[in-house]
Amino acid sequence: MKKKICSLLLALIMVATMLPSVTWADETTSGSCGENLTWTLDDSGTLTISGAGEMENYWEENPALWNAYKSEITSAVILKGATSVGEYALFGCAALTSITIPDSVTRIGSYALNCPALTDVYFAGSQSQWNAIEIADEGNDPLRNATIHFAQPDPQPPVETGGTITVSSVSARAGQTVTVKLDLSANKGISNMRLQMSYPEGFTLESIRNGAALSTLDFTPPGDLTANPVNFVWDGIAADSSEGCILELTFRAADTVAAGDYSISLSYQKNDVLDGELKEIDLALQDGTVSVSTVTYGSLTGAVTSFGDESDEVTLELIPLGGTEAIYTTKATGATAATASGTKITSTYAFTNVEAGRYTLRVIKKNHVTREYEVEILADGAVQDVMICLLGDVNMDGKVNTKDYTRLLKHVNRTSLLDGYALQCANVNGDTKVNTKDYTRLLKHINRTAPLW
Repeated sequence: MKKKICSLLLALIMVATMLPSVTWADETTSGSCGENLTWTLDDSGTLTISGAGEMENYWEENPALWNAYKSEITSAVILKGATSVGEYALFGCAALTSITIPDSVTRIGSYALNCPALTDVYFAGSQSQWNAIEIADEGNDPLRNATIHFAQPDPQPPVETGGTITVSSVSARAGQTVTVKLDLSANKGISNMRLQMSYPEGFTLESIRNGAALSTLDFTPPGDLTANPVNFVWDGIAADSSEGCILELTFRAADTVAAGDYSISLSYQKNDVLDGELKEIDLALQDGTVSVSTVTYGSLTGAVTSFGDESDEVTLELIPLGGTEAIYTTKATGATAATASGTKITSTYAFTNVEAGRYTLRVIKKNHVTREYEVEILADGAVQDVMICLLGDVNMDGKVNTKDYTRLLKHVNRTSLLDGYALQCANVNGDTKVNTKDYTRLLKHINRTAPLW
C-alpha cells in the first residue's frame, strides 16, 4: 500500500514539472506572452500587457496562460510598445468589458477580442490611426460592435473662407472709454454683409466710425446704440476686396465693471455675407477681449522751494512716465519768503485722487529753469519735495552772481564739469549747449548790462 502511494506522489511531481511555469506574488499572476512582452493579472481583474513587439498567437487548444483565469478578467490594458494583439488572445473572456489599446498596435488577430461583454475600447491614437490597424474579420464582432474612444482627434482640413474679421483685444479701466476695431483681412470680395455683435453687460456702445476698408459699400449703422446684440449692414452692387479697419467702436465701461476679461463677439446668419455674384461667403470671425483692470488712486504731496518773486505762481504737472501731455495740474500754495535772505520761498503742493502709477513731475515758475522728477504714486500716497532754481543759478544757492560765473567758467574750461539740473541752469542762452556763449551772457546779467529776467 505504501509503495502505491509513493508511486502516485512521484507521478504527480513528474506531471507538475512538465506544466508551464506560473508564478504568484501578492495575489498577482504573471508570465510572458511574446519574445519581449509580459503580462500580469492583479486581484482587481485587470490584465496588463507591457513590453515591446508582437504578442504570441494562440488557438483554442493552446490558449494564453491567463485563459485559466478568464472568468476573473474584467478589463485589459495593453501598454505602448506592443505591436499586435495575438490570435485568440482574449477569446472567451466573458467578463471583460473594456480594453485599452496603444497606437503602437498595427494588427489584431482573429478571435483576439471575442469577448461578448466588451463595450468600450480606449485607443491612444486618432480614428484614422485606428482605421489603419489590420483587424482580422473572423471572430472580432464584439470589437466591431464596441464603442471606440479616441484619445486624439484627426486633424481637420483648413476651411476655405472669403475673409477674416478680427475684433481687436484692448485694455480698459472701469469708468473710462475704450476703442475697439474690427479689421478685415484675406478679403476675396464682399458686396453685401450683415454682422451681429454681442458685447458684455456693463459696457455701453457710445459711437461708431467707419474704417477705410469696404468704403465702396453703403454702411447702415444700428438705429439704437443701446441694443445688444447690435447689427451692422453693408450694401453694394460690386464686390469690394479692400482690407483693413472696417469699423471703430467706442465703448464705455461702467464704474461698476469688475476687473477681468470680457469678450466681444461677432456672428452672422446664412446668406448674410455675399460676393459680387450674390453667392454666399464663409467668413472666419475672431472674437476680441477687453481686459479691465482695477483702478487704484493715491496722492502726491510735498514742499516746494523756489526763489525770485513771491507773487509768481509755481505750477506742478503730472505726466505719465514716457508721455508728453500732463493729465494732472496743480499750484503751490502758502508761499512764504525766508526772512534771512528774502529770496528763498517755501510753499506746499498736493495732488489728490491720482491714478496710481509712475509719472514725471514737472515744476514750472517764471524766470526759473523747469525741473522734472520721476515719482511713483501708490494707494497709500507718496511724498516728493522739490526745488526749482533761477536761470543762471549754476551753484543753486538762490542767487545769480559771480559765484555762478566762476562755476560756469570751470565747466567751460573742463576743470570741473556740471551735470544734471545744474547744467540746465547754466544754459542761459537756451541753445541746449553750455559753452563760452553762456558765460558771456551770464556776465552781462551780473554786470546788469543785459539782465536775464
